[in-house]
Amino acid sequence: MPLFLRAIPLSLLTFWRYLLALPFLVIASAILLMLSFIPLLGTLMPGAFAAGFTLVGLRCALAARGYPRVWQGNGLFTLALAYSAIMLLGGLIAGYAQQIMQWAMAISGFVPDREAILREAGRLGPAGITIWVVAILPKMVLATVLIVPMTAAAAARDWRNGGLLFGLGAGTFGLMVPLLAWAILGNIWAFFGEITNLTLLLASGISQLVRVGNASLDLLSNTYFMASFVGMAWASSWFFTTAVLYWERAVKRHHVGKPDRVGAERVSSDDIRALRLSRE
Repeated sequence: MPLFLRAIPLSLLTFWRYLLALPFLVIASAILLMLSFIPLLGTLMPGAFAAGFTLVGLRCALAARGYPRVWQGNGLFTLALAYSAIMLLGGLIAGYAQQIMQWAMAISGFVPDREAILREAGRLGPAGITIWVVAILPKMVLATVLIVPMTAAAAARDWRNGGLLFGLGAGTFGLMVPLLAWAILGNIWAFFGEITNLTLLLASGISQLVRVGNASLDLLSNTYFMASFVGMAWASSWFFTTAVLYWERAVKRHHVGKPDRVGAERVSSDDIRALRLSRE
């Protein structure tokens, strides 16, 4: 069974932990928003938002899987900035690659008809689905390629011992399934929309309290709002749980491969020793 399907029942254990963490993420987002006005640091803040929230979600999933002391690991803000820089660099490389491809297409005389492409995409036939896949796939790859390394960093007591890129690219395509569900359930709110929704709910309550002296939470009675909020929170929990399963598989494969490497090194040293003795 694919790991993203195995993660569905396990995601419920992550879900309630993630719900408890959401109010703290709302507070953190307000603090990070103020930091975004600082020169240079502000450039990293959008990525730091995503990386920091992802690391917290991954720690919720790790706790749900029974890993002890995952909340004792320090350096969360440093990790968020580091992964923000990595994502920014990856985005720049991807952007340059796209420009090179467009330049090569223009040199070869192939200029796509944008209006025809939009018409086909709107029909959702075989050609339209292909267009959507081509448009979405690169962004999905960029969004998932770092998740297993981030899981390894979130699980480590000291991420500096294991590096930042362990398991790079592992589970990329499997992770796209819950990520796509997250995007669909979020609709216009997209990723981490559950934090946006909770922020709107709290802001609405505070506004009502200031204006009329009564903290009315009318949005709680809005079926679409609540369904979107719960759906996004669960889909993100599914995504984080899937990432932990792929990380566990990467660790298992890494440890299984170690004896072979050690054996190879031992044979190599024995051969060298034998060669030295024969020369003597």
